[in-house]
Amino acid sequence: MSSTSQKVLKMLKDAGGDYISGEKIAQKLGVTRCSVWKAVLQLKKEGNMIYSVTNKGYSLSFSPELIEAETIKANLPREFAGVDVRVIDKAESTNSVLRALADAGAPSGTVVIAREQTAGRGRQGKSFASARDCGIYMSLLIRPSVSADDVPFVTTLAGVAFCKGVAAASALTPGIKWTNDLVSGGKKIGGILTELTMNMETGRPDYCVVGVGINTVTPPGGYDSDIRAIAGSIEELSGRAPEPNMLAASLIEHFYAAYFGSAPVKFGMADETDWQRGYIIDEARELSAILGMEVEVVTAKDKFRGTAIDVSDTGSLIVSSEGEFKEFRFGEVHVAL
Repeated sequence: MSSTSQKVLKMLKDAGGDYISGEKIAQKLGVTRCSVWKAVLQLKKEGNMIYSVTNKGYSLSFSPELIEAETIKANLPREFAGVDVRVIDKAESTNSVLRALADAGAPSGTVVIAREQTAGRGRQGKSFASARDCGIYMSLLIRPSVSADDVPFVTTLAGVAFCKGVAAASALTPGIKWTNDLVSGGKKIGGILTELTMNMETGRPDYCVVGVGINTVTPPGGYDSDIRAIAGSIEELSGRAPEPNMLAASLIEHFYAAYFGSAPVKFGMADETDWQRGYIIDEARELSAILGMEVEVVTAKDKFRGTAIDVSDTGSLIVSSEGEFKEFRFGEVHVAL
């Protein structure tokens, strides 16, 4: 959004729905009436409903709540003041943007949020629908001082944190469909994509990018036909759309609080954490949307059908079938029909 568009939008908001002439706006801002007209066109493209009436001017009837870095930071507790929130208008994928920043030396606590993703990604190369201003599309950077074997636990931790973050800032409490989907009422309202980069010299993790997409409102034209039956939004399922800046802050707060655990929150290039593993696993079990259900787990090697009976102490899914027990660290879960 251009500077002129921002100023025009503020004047229209301040007017409280009353009409303001283009001439008055132009004089106030020190621009031409043509510039005001172009700004109004741009604001309409971004989802603002603005009425134009001859001899009366412009009136704002609706404006979407926009993600703003400063507003998000203002909603974070003092201990998270070190979080570096960066809001961008559009990205192919926030994970890709944040990985580039991490490669350039960005510290833990760097967060990238986009109003729209043109190539949002999920697990196994799947796409994630990311319509403009219809969700929170965010990636968070961590630099854990752990072994590579510990990193899969981050997805479990993130699932618990994001479910609690959504519940704290909206009228919906989602559950976890192992390993990385947030669900409610049989609909997927969010997904997690964790990507690890190793340090080739030390053989230990260099950094980890945790991406999350949360559907806050249903896109104007609805979801694409291939996901319409399974995709949902917080507004659709709870009857109320969350305030996006408060939701983003809640997701950040709950994630980093769970990540640091009982250790002091201190962002840097090598995080000292104290994960409360027992608590996280207990919460993952409590929030699970599939325990006790018949499922099919699909891995790169095979498929296994049985009953999801537990989440292990490392975050793996335990499935039972005719006396046989299998533990899965990775895989795609389908609820058996």
